[in-house]
Amino acid sequence: MDLTVFGYSVTGFVRRLYFGATGREVIVRGECRMCGSCCGALSIHTGSRWLRSEDEFRRLVERSPEYGAFEMTGRNESGVLKFRCAKLGGDGLCADRDGAPAFCRAYPTPELFFMGGRLEPHCGYRFEVVPSFRKMLRASGGRAVKGERRG
Repeated sequence: MDLTVFGYSVTGFVRRLYFGATGREVIVRGECRMCGSCCGALSIHTGSRWLRSEDEFRRLVERSPEYGAFEMTGRNESGVLKFRCAKLGGDGLCADRDGAPAFCRAYPTPELFFMGGRLEPHCGYRFEVVPSFRKMLRASGGRAVKGERRG
């Protein structure tokens, strides 16, 4: 059973609290090395938990057909389902980049870090901790940040 707090893994929730309290945020730096590793061995997070059963995956595909491009390949050591994208070519590149779902084109996002996920050591991307621009702007007496009210 996944233990989640407000939709995050415990690790992700602690990370979210820590970074919020310390005035830091996580950004993604780097570039894709086009090795195909992330597309050949991935797990799927539904917003509240990592997929662990074939039934959960079937229901997800019914709701969001774009997930049908993923083939189950097994499980990791925690029992989370592992997938491979059927559109991954032998050269490590996406055979349908123009038709790839938005979540593939946006990968990786900082949210992966807060879900308790990680990047492979040889990945060209990395998570980087930086001071929160919003907090720095508020502290400097700058204008209100979009979406926030000044009191």
